[in-house]
Amino acid sequence: MAGQKGPVKKLPGRPTKYSDELGDVICAAISEGKSLRSICEQEDMPCRLTVFRWLREYQGFCNQYAHAREAAADWFAEEIIDIADEARDKEDAPAIKVRVDARIWVASKLRPKVYGNNSRQELSGPDGGPIEVKGGGVSGLLNAALKEDGSNSD
Repeated sequence: MAGQKGPVKKLPGRPTKYSDELGDVICAAISEGKSLRSICEQEDMPCRLTVFRWLREYQGFCNQYAHAREAAADWFAEEIIDIADEARDKEDAPAIKVRVDARIWVASKLRPKVYGNNSRQELSGPDGGPIEVKGGGVSGLLNAALKEDGSNSD
């Protein structure tokens, strides 16, 4: 490759073996809004490629990481209020808008159903009409279940 002078050297002292404790530390930092890039820049943390390999190899860590990313979205959403409350005068507005918009964007990507632009969904029946419930809905299922176990007192 152009510009590359040889193999990439691994930094000394950086962990390459997965442990639950290290996974907990990484996920806790992510859930508090830290980026994986900033976490992995710390001397006592693995490089990003190692974390990506762990995500493929350790299902428990992968699940924990996914939950941490969702928690990060909530962190960013809550942080927006703090940032907006910091505004003191007109000169602050452009910088605050950039900070808020960045967090809105990240939160909407991490949890699109909660913070995305299309988070509110409308349901309708055919041709935009009302929804028709067939088969009795939840109450029909409950009545059927009660009849099966003899608990129905009709």
